[in-house]
Amino acid sequence: MIYTAPRRQGGAKSFIVLLGSGRRQAIGRYRALSLAKAGEKAKIILAERAIGKHQPSAISWKKAVAEYLEVVKAKRRPHTHHEYARTLKRYFPFGVTRLGEITKLDISQKLARLKDAPSQQNHAAIYVKVFFNWAIAEGYLETNPLQHYKQAKKTRRKRILTDDELQAVWNAAGEIGGMFGVIVQLIIVSGQRRGEIAALLESYYCPRSR
Repeated sequence: MIYTAPRRQGGAKSFIVLLGSGRRQAIGRYRALSLAKAGEKAKIILAERAIGKHQPSAISWKKAVAEYLEVVKAKRRPHTHHEYARTLKRYFPFGVTRLGEITKLDISQKLARLKDAPSQQNHAAIYVKVFFNWAIAEGYLETNPLQHYKQAKKTRRKRILTDDELQAVWNAAGEIGGMFGVIVQLIIVSGQRRGEIAALLESYYCPRSR
């Protein structure tokens, strides 16, 4: 049996096949796949499952991330694509590990390394959770290992820099110069996070003259 249901990300719809015991699997996006084709794909999945051959989680982490980043690249801004690519590849180096073998504990251990940077840890958790939701919609997974993950609590700042202090930091960054000085000054004028500014591509702040 197949039906359409809203995807968790973006509200779009996907064809779903019921696998029994309350479990389901996405077959493909609604409209991108005809009802007849979805029916054929559902029959194949159920038949292979019956004989133990169907393994939706057989795709590797590396390959799934590569596919996901292509989707992000096509639909989102270059900076967003860059941030997703940097985060997923840097903080979650699972390589050729099968997607279905990655557990909540595996992800939590990677995130624990960012415990000294709660904001960065929360953003990394959001990025990888969204990725897993995409993997479910594509039929690579049945459940999200971060479904019940609790984000770290944000610590409130006790105070902010005064105008004089901020001016002093700006002047010191100018005296230091080089890439570090530029990064500090860009943080001041943009309000972006340190990691976001440090990860900027050259084309973002040094456009070439035509």
